[in-house]
Parts: sequence; C-alpha cells; structure tokens
Amino acid sequence: MSGFLEELLGEKLVTGGGEEVDVHSLGARGISLLGLYFGCSLSAPCAQLSASLAAFYGRLRGDAAAGPGAGPGPGAGAAAEPEPRSRLEIVFVSSDQDQRQWQDFVRDMPWLALPYKEKHRKLKLWNKYRISNIPSLIFLDATTGKVVCRNGLLVIRDDPEGLEFPWGPKPFREVIAGPLLRNNGQSLESSSLEGSHVGVYFSAHWCPPCRSLTRVLVESYRKIKEAGQKFEIIFVSADRSEESFKQYFSEMPWLAVPYTDEARRSRLNRLYGIQGIPTLIVLDPQGEVITRQGRVEVLNDEDCREFPWHPKPVLELSDSNAVQLNEGPCLVLFVDSEDDGESEAAKQLIQPIAEKVIAKYKAKEEEAPLLFFVAGEVLRHEEFEEGCKASCNGPYDGRWSKTMVGFGPEDDHFVAELTYNYGIGSYKLGNDFLGITLASSQAVSNAKKLEWPLTEVAEGVFETEAPGGYRFYLQKHSAPQADSVVKVTLAVSDLQTSLNYWSNLLGMKIYEKDEEKQRALLGYADNQCKLELQGIKGTVDHAAAFGRIAFSCPKKELPDLEDLMRRENQKILTPLVSLDTPGKATVHVVILADPDGHEICFVGDEAFRELSKVDPEGSKLLDDAMAADKSDEWFAKQKKPKASG
Repeated sequence: MSGFLEELLGEKLVTGGGEEVDVHSLGARGISLLGLYFGCSLSAPCAQLSASLAAFYGRLRGDAAAGPGAGPGPGAGAAAEPEPRSRLEIVFVSSDQDQRQWQDFVRDMPWLALPYKEKHRKLKLWNKYRISNIPSLIFLDATTGKVVCRNGLLVIRDDPEGLEFPWGPKPFREVIAGPLLRNNGQSLESSSLEGSHVGVYFSAHWCPPCRSLTRVLVESYRKIKEAGQKFEIIFVSADRSEESFKQYFSEMPWLAVPYTDEARRSRLNRLYGIQGIPTLIVLDPQGEVITRQGRVEVLNDEDCREFPWHPKPVLELSDSNAVQLNEGPCLVLFVDSEDDGESEAAKQLIQPIAEKVIAKYKAKEEEAPLLFFVAGEVLRHEEFEEGCKASCNGPYDGRWSKTMVGFGPEDDHFVAELTYNYGIGSYKLGNDFLGITLASSQAVSNAKKLEWPLTEVAEGVFETEAPGGYRFYLQKHSAPQADSVVKVTLAVSDLQTSLNYWSNLLGMKIYEKDEEKQRALLGYADNQCKLELQGIKGTVDHAAAFGRIAFSCPKKELPDLEDLMRRENQKILTPLVSLDTPGKATVHVVILADPDGHEICFVGDEAFRELSKVDPEGSKLLDDAMAADKSDEWFAKQKKPKASG
C-alpha cells in the first residue's frame, strides 16, 4: 500500500503545525481510505467545508486530540485492530499561490496536507482526478488507488456519523430501488427498468442549459422509442422546490425519482460523482456505465443513429462537446478548417495513439487520463457591414468584425470578444481595464517558448501584454474551477459605491473584500470567472479603447432589469433592443453603465445560446477576412496612417 501512496503523494506530508509525516507511516497505521480535499484559502466555500469536515473527521477518527499522522500511543505494543472508521486519512491539496495564506489556512486542519512546495505534484493530482470545482473531496481505496466516491461533500451531508463507511459504490439496481413516477402521477417499480438501456438525467428547472438540453432530449427519447429500442430515462431533480420540480417534470415523457425521496436522489449523485448539471449518464441493461457524456452525445447525434453512444477514441471539437475540456488533460490537434479533408486525416493520425492509451487504462479498470480532439482555432467569427446600433464596436459606424476566443464554449466559459474596426489602426488606452488573470501553466510555457515578454510579479504569477497594450496575468498552475479565466479586473473610483451597484442592484455575490487594499471579488457562481474591482485614486478614464462586459439572463428578465435601473436613477446606455447577426439568431439586450461608466450588457439567454454556438468554420471565416482586408496596403499607398481611436 505504501508504494501506491508514495507514488501518489510523495515521501512527505505535513501537519497543520508544519511537522513532517512520512507517507509510508500511513500504511503502518492501517489507513484503508484516503480522502483528497481540493481547495484554496481564498474560497469562502472551502472555508465553510473545512469547518464541517473537521467535525466529521474528528467523529470518524475518534482521535482528533492525537492529531493527524498519529500512531499508537506509548505502551500500545501489538495494538488491537483499529475500528474501521479510524482507518480514514484526509490530505489537503491546495491551489494557493501565496505561502502565507496557505499556512494560515492549513494551521487549524486536523488532517494532513501536501507541502506547499509540491506544486507539480498538486497539479498532477488536480489533472488525474479531473477536478473542475472547489471545494472537492474524493475518497480513494488506499491499497488499490481506485476511486471509491467522487462526491465526498454529499457524504458529509448525508452520513455525518459515518455509518455507511467506507462509502463504496453500490450497483445501480440497488441504489435506484423503489418507486418511480410519471408526470401523470402514475407510479412504477424500478424493476420495470430491467432489460433496458437507462439514461440517468441530473437536471433542474432553474438551470438554463438544463432546459435547453431537455427540449432536445425529449425529441431524442421519442426517436429512440419509435425505433423500437428499450430505453428509459430517470430524472433526478436538483430543483429548489417541489413546485419547480412538478412544473419542470410536466415537460418530460419519462420517469423520475420522487422529489420527496431526497435520500435516493443524493445517493445517485454520490454514485456518479455529479459535479455539475445538466448531466446525462447512459447505462447498459446491466446497469454499467456506457458514457458519462450523454449530454454531448444527444446534442451531436440529433437523429440518434449512434445510440447508445459508446465512446469514440477521437472527437471533433464542437460547441456541444467542448465542455469536456474542463474535465482534465486533453490533446487537441488544431487543423486548417479551410481544408475539408484535413479534419478526418487528423483523426486518423491520432486515433491509434488514443486507442492505445484507452486500452491501457481500461485494463486497469481506470478512466484514460487524456481526451483526444481535433479542432479549429476560434469559437466563432462574424463580419458586419455597418456599425452596431448598440455601439458593440464602439463609436464607429463603418465595417467591423468580432472574433470570440476562450478556453471553452460561451455557454459556460468567460470568452473574450476581439473587435476589429476596419480602418482604425490603434486605440488610446485609459486606466479602466486593469487586466485578465488566467490560471494556465500551459499559457506560461507557450509564452516562454515564443519568447513573449514575461515579468514575474509574484511567485508563479507572470505579467504580460497583449498587442494593443492589454494586460494579462498568467498563473503557473491549473484553474481552481472549470474555466481557466480566473478573474477580470476593473478600476473603480469608489469601492463601496461600486459594490452597492454590482452587488445590491445587479445581484452579484461578494466573495472577498479588502478595505485596506481597496479591492473586492464578486461573481454570480462559485465555479465561474470572477469580477475584481480595484479602487484607484482619481477618476476612471475609459479613453477610446474601453470594452464592455456581458452576461446572459432569461429574456423575460430584461424589461424588469431596465425598470429597476430607471427607478434607481442609474444610467441606461441602450434600452431594450434587438440586434441582428447576419444568418444567425436575433438577440435582445439592455446595456447599462455603472457609476464609473463601465459598460454592462445583459443579453437574452435563449437566443444567445443559439447565436453563441461554436462555429466549426470560425477559423476559416477569420482567415478569409484577414486575407481580404487590404486596409493596411491602401493606407500605405496613400501614405497615410490608419486612424487612431
């Protein structure tokens, strides 16, 4: 056992007090279950978890006073076999970049931690177990290394006394046992599922991506049933009330776990380690998992010709499957989308490698640590013949374009919109935009290989400038969330006034506030990119290069938002208006300005999801537009400089 643990954790761990503990001593203590707690001192949810986890750990171990890493006491001799629950040990795996903050956070932890300096090993663990959100707690068999439970947070909530220790996976048939409902009130026993493929659908009415998937899934379900396939879907609700559950379930032609059966819903979440919704798990008639990517498969295969969707070694990156980039290391082979045959040739090139890797880990009953894709280079590119009536391209009325780039689809990632006004050669920068922070060791490596100027401004944090002078801060580690974009920083002249606007009016949650440093961190969700407000002395100057930050929300909320701003005497730059994109969806937007004039666009979610789909032709459209842009040549011939914004 100690061999596996040392390979996973290294030779030494540390206690909260800084004392070193030999990893091989865990084997001598008879540790049978290892919990890996992934977190960060800057996360409020992690601080909350640490408190409840400490109580849980103490109850199970029964030796909190002895401290982590403690062995038998003096005179124990040939000690009696320890109680099974005392065979648990937890190790904290941090994403902290400041050693003092890390020390303060681990000081009161009764369990062990990876040493702060073990940054490379921490990164490997985050990637190995595909951690996309914090806090995360997973349990491993300390002898074999197999994952026992991926959602330890639910274990703490559902089994606070540890009566179900060691929380190993149970057969689907056992977990699902009990009555299931149809939306007409009819009740069926779970035994009716025998002989069928089953889709276990984790979803909720409050979640816009869930509602979008449900509409598609209803049609897929109908097509599969009409084709004579034995298939059933079980809805496992994450709704916040039974009323919402009933309203949402009324749209579904399949079965559901009763909303009142919270214990069974939670056990299903634990069984499949659900970290986000919507998630569709597809099972074979024996209850074994065929794919955890049912959402992706349904969206990619509208005719359901490939049902039950056995995984493919190599995928073509698209809007629907790009969510898998969040789940761990991926090999993405970029190709020239202008050549129709190059994508297929690229698949054939890497498929033998992918099949070999998958087979190797399947033999060990483990998931492959790497996903394989072929892809274009941009999310989408659009050209416009005249200026936007909502000033999306700034105060210009000529031809312009926008290109969307990011680490994943706009559905669940922060994405940058690069705006190009034909004939404009430069923009005067103000002091309003203070930078974007990315957590990506790959970005740091790429910049060094390209000899791009980097300045290390803190340990593992590098400052650089994009063309045009926009600042980026690159953290040399993986993101503590699904998106590699950690935060966007804007300057404000009065921090409290800005907090009142962004939090009290726009409903953002305040995650951090530092009066001394005049900064605050806000967001709409724990696992999304955050907005950082940084107080400056003096007035915020937007000059001519200012941008705009955008959020999507249900279209029906836009009139209410506009009314709220009118009642509060806040600035509305563009009242509710519809915007057309040639050949694509028409979206509805309201554009506001905060007390410092930062522009904020709220866009109707339903049409935006249609507009923002990843365009496989995006790279080609951008290449064609750049090749056709002769403005530099024209200005050179006229011996005139391009205009400055």
